[in-house]
Amino acid sequence: MTGREEWFVRRTNGEDVARLEREAGLSPVMARIMVGRGITDPRTAANALRSDPIGLHDGFTMADMDKGVSILANAIRRRDKILVVGDYDADGITSTCILLKVLTDLGALCTYKIPNRFSDGYGININIINDAVLNGVKVILTCDNGIAAAEQINAAVSAGISVVVTDHHQVPEFLPPAHAVINPHRTDCKYPFKELCGAGVAYKFAQCLYSEMGVDTYDEDYLLELVAIGTICDVVSMTDENRIIARYGIGLLEHPRNLGLKALCAANGIEDRPQTAHTVGFVIGPCLNATGRLEDASLAVQLLTETDPEKAATQATNLTALNRERQRITDEDCAMALQQIGQDDKDQAIIVVYSPGISESVAGIVAGRIRETYGKPAIVLCKSSEEGILKGSARSIEGINIYEILSACGDIMLKFGGHPMAAGLTIEEDRLPELRRRIQELSASAGELVTKVMIDVPMRLSSATLDMAQDIARLEPYGKDNDKPLFADKNLKLVGFRPLGSKGKAAEMQLADANGNVTRTVAFGDVSRLRDFIDKCGGVGYTFLDICYNLSVDTYGGRQRLGIVVTNYRRSKEAS
Repeated sequence: MTGREEWFVRRTNGEDVARLEREAGLSPVMARIMVGRGITDPRTAANALRSDPIGLHDGFTMADMDKGVSILANAIRRRDKILVVGDYDADGITSTCILLKVLTDLGALCTYKIPNRFSDGYGININIINDAVLNGVKVILTCDNGIAAAEQINAAVSAGISVVVTDHHQVPEFLPPAHAVINPHRTDCKYPFKELCGAGVAYKFAQCLYSEMGVDTYDEDYLLELVAIGTICDVVSMTDENRIIARYGIGLLEHPRNLGLKALCAANGIEDRPQTAHTVGFVIGPCLNATGRLEDASLAVQLLTETDPEKAATQATNLTALNRERQRITDEDCAMALQQIGQDDKDQAIIVVYSPGISESVAGIVAGRIRETYGKPAIVLCKSSEEGILKGSARSIEGINIYEILSACGDIMLKFGGHPMAAGLTIEEDRLPELRRRIQELSASAGELVTKVMIDVPMRLSSATLDMAQDIARLEPYGKDNDKPLFADKNLKLVGFRPLGSKGKAAEMQLADANGNVTRTVAFGDVSRLRDFIDKCGGVGYTFLDICYNLSVDTYGGRQRLGIVVTNYRRSKEAS
């Protein structure tokens, strides 16, 4: 599998565009974006711009939802002990807190367990079940895990514990033997939207449990703050319900109801101001994730369930410090891994790195950095606490389903799981050469990989306006399956270039069209690589470029202005 980049303009139909302009009241640019993405019905277009959670899909249409809420409702009424088992990432943490909120609101006898990344590994395990039996637990309710834990769940059921699974991960061939398995990916599930994260499924379960218990009024916004965080941080499809929940939840986070979130925003200097998907994904989420990566994710659950403002402030400060330590470790381990990658590794379709010195807790982040650096899927393996056993994380790119590739190697791994874009694995160290060989064989058989750059609207730079940027911002938050609208222009003369900042991660480019209109743009990424490209093309004043670009609304000193960010570039054919 070799790689190259091709640019494509999304196909549109003029009649459909005109209809959306006329019947949905969309601007010509917004209408073209919608039609190019397959949205031609005015009602569907209006739904794609919604920002309120009223009228979302009915959770009771999920397979086994009625069974699951009935089991929990009966347990609450009988005063049975209930154990919530979550996961150590931001999605699992927020899922756990959502379920704890509904259970405590309904007067349940409940506690929780987040598996420790190092001593327990991912998901429910036999030790958790044995402890549950000793403590008299009658019902186990999982969130963001459990769908692949057939052996562990069978042990719980055999011990007389009722098990309800809520999860969103890929469904195996055979469902676990739980009393209820709630997962929208089930083939027999009639729920109309399949791409909820763990927190989204937990939220649906909470709604249905409130209804089952006859509670019509509850603090839904409190729950939606948490669902929004899980949705953004787990990088699920940002369409349909996910986009609506994320957009609405981001709005709530300016003044969070949750004391822990309020304290966490204050500790990071982002309190009492509008939040974005960026602050959720790169500030709030990493602080929650840092607990599971370096210590124990129960610290994050404690913060998000705290009711004392002073205690919450202290806990938030601790989580922020923990995240700074995580950032330090990540930077060191990324540098170590990148130095280890040789030319042979770079030539492979999937980069596999084994480095004993990398911390297991940040292997996924390191894999993500390698993917960003080389534009290829990456698998990073490191030593585990168990002798002779390696643990790894994989991060992929669009077009390569890393979960399927690992599945094809499942017979030589001790454990694996995940999504098309991200996965984890455990393997014996002496199996590593075979894993490398089989992964490269599988990827080679796929042939050439073409990275498709999908352009929404070809448009002259000089036509871009602040009003246009504000209009298309209604599509936010962007994410998987809801890319930021991409524009393109061609045959632009580079008349100015200068690096921005001291880290070599951004540069300003002044671009002129054939009419002499000069537009300021910014490009992010490896500035030295961009400079080398420009030099090869003849340098400033002699380089002609085709570019793809995004529009943004930048705020400085309380005033808004248009921002233009170059995302892709190539030498103009007219200039070659």
